Amino acid sequence: MPCFVKPNNGGSSVGMSKVEQPGSLPVAVEKAFAEDDHVLVEGYIPGREISCGVINYHGMARSLPLTEIISKNEFFDYEAKYTEGMAEEITPAQIPAEIEQHCRLTSEMLFEKLNCKGFVRFDYIFNDAGLYFLEVNTIPGLSPNSIVPRQAKEEGISLRELFSMAIEQSLSK
Repeated sequence: MPCFVKPNNGGSSVGMSKVEQPGSLPVAVEKAFAEDDHVLVEGYIPGREISCGVINYHGMARSLPLTEIISKNEFFDYEAKYTEGMAEEITPAQIPAEIEQHCRLTSEMLFEKLNCKGFVRFDYIFNDAGLYFLEVNTIPGLSPNSIVPRQAKEEGISLRELFSMAIEQSLSK
């Protein structure tokens, strides 16, 4: 403890809980099972949360500038994601260059190894002990204010171009 309990398949942190005490675990598991038939329990890792979008660019994995996520809640939950002022999403992340490079290379490698397509987002925690991969979001938010489109914009790629790249990749198969 603490730990996170969440549905295996889902998004936007729906059904996710941070559990501080063992007695709270059954309620958190029930909440997660209300959203999916499979539940994950993950140990809590203290540190800074960063996210790295990766796109398929001319047949190769290309990472985008990182975003640091600073939630005003205990974690980046549904409220923090969708309520203005409840989180800061800083792109590009103001982190050490070696962490950025390691994260971007790791994300590109994961994109290839997991046989990802189009665009995805990899989430991490980093602290003094290192970089910890949390999860891959295979269907990340794609509104103009979502993380991957803002990362692409920082890289000089418009939302239209981002979607065009994904469509071209799909048609080339």
